[in-house]
Parts: sequence; structure tokens; C-alpha cells
Amino acid sequence: ALKTTSTMNKISEKILADARKEADEITDRARHEEEDLVKAKEITLADATAKHVERLAAIYSAEFNRQTALAEIEFRKSILKAKKALLAQIFHDVPKHLLKPERYSRFLEAMILRGVVSGGEEIIVSEKDRYLLDDEFIRQVNKKAAEQTGHATHLHLAPEARETGGGLFLRAGKIEFNAAMATVMQSISEEMEMELARLLFSEGA
Repeated sequence: ALKTTSTMNKISEKILADARKEADEITDRARHEEEDLVKAKEITLADATAKHVERLAAIYSAEFNRQTALAEIEFRKSILKAKKALLAQIFHDVPKHLLKPERYSRFLEAMILRGVVSGGEEIIVSEKDRYLLDDEFIRQVNKKAAEQTGHATHLHLAPEARETGGGLFLRAGKIEFNAAMATVMQSISEEMEMELARLLFSEGA
């Protein structure tokens, strides 16, 4: 009976030991599986976070570039507007200075030389300006025109006067060169505005 009891105790201990071992193994596997699951979730979360950050960075970069480009355009427009306002003021004041006697004769001479083609043109000015184109003026302007064209010229004052608002007209037959002050100022203003726009909005400016 004692032997049987001893044997039963050993069997019970063996069963309990095997049960504890199996329980420990199950616990270990469960722990490892849980750790693996946590790591997998962490990796997935990290990957998702990284992708989200990349998308946000791309969106931010695109918006930053767009806003920067818009700001640059607005800045250039403001500069152009200021330049145009300055030009308008300059061209408003320039005629007043050019119409002063000590400058006006030189302006008329420059406009004649700018428009001369055949050398036989008539010079049309307003009645109040006719006195400026005296014999000496005509002689000097023909001398310079001859040097410029390479042949003798016969520029002369037209018999009639015409209101010009400053400046003159050169007439050769039915063809006229308009060098009235307003026309000259408008032409120069448009040329300078186009040049300003080109410099401000050209690539790399």
C-alpha cells in the first residue's frame, strides 16, 4: 500500500510538473506573441506617422512655394506701379523745363534732326515759336542735318503756323513727322514703361 501511494505521488508530481511546464510555455508563447504584436503595431504606427509627416511636408512646401511666388509677383507689381507713378510725375514736369527759352531751342533742334529724312522738309511750329527759328537757327540745323545725312539739306520754316502745344511737325509732301511735345513725351514714356516691365518681370530678374 505504501508503495502504491508513493507511486501515485510520483505520478501526481510528474503530472503537476508537466502541467506547470506546459503552462509556463503557454505563458511564454503568449508573452512573445504579445510583444511581437506590440512591435508590429509600433512599426505600423511609425510607418503611418512618417508617411503622414511626408504628406504634410509636401503640402506645406507646395503652399510655401505658391505663397512665395505670389508675394514676389505682388512685390514686382508694387515696384512697377511706383516706377510708373514716378515716370508720370517726371513726364508731367519735363515739358515745363524743356519749354524754358534756354532749353527749348535745343529741344526743337534735336527733334528736327531726329525726324529729318530727305533734308528738304518744312518745319511747322506754333505762331509763338516762329521767332525761335530765325535765319541763324535754320543755318545751324541745316549744317548739322547735312553732317547727319551725308548730303546737303534745305530744311526751312513752313509759311503757315500750327498750334503744337510745344514741339513741331516736319512735313515732306503729304508725309509728316509728329514731334509735338505731347507726342514725344508719350512715346518716350511708353518705351520706358515697356523697358521697366521687361526688367522687372523677365526671368531671373
